[in-house]
Formats: sequence, structure tokens, C-alpha cells
Amino acid sequence: MTKKYYKLGLVLLILGIVSDVLGLFLPVRFENIFVETGRLLNTLGIIIIGIFLVLNYNKSKK
Repeated sequence: MTKKYYKLGLVLLILGIVSDVLGLFLPVRFENIFVETGRLLNTLGIIIIGIFLVLNYNKSKK
């Protein structure tokens, strides 16, 4: 179960990076949409990975 969420976090992180890079090469009117979406996806990915790393650490400590 945890591996599934960990993979989801990694996918969100990768999608965020791709979206961010696309935002750099697109015209100005699309740039803000892609850059903001990329930042949002990166943040969600980091939060999901961080939560499950903490949960795994707590499980392994017991």
C-alpha cells in the first residue's frame, strides 16, 4: 500500500518537473499556467512522499 502512494508521489513530482520545463519553452500566455501547475504538482508529490517516509520510519522504529 505504501509503495503505491510512494510511486504516486514520484509520478506527481516528475509530472511537475515536466510541466515546469514546458512552461519555460512555451509562449508567455501559457507560461504561467504550466509553471504554476508544475509547482503545485511538485509540492503535492513532495508532501505525499514525505508523509509516507515518516510513516515508514515510525513503523520501522516500533
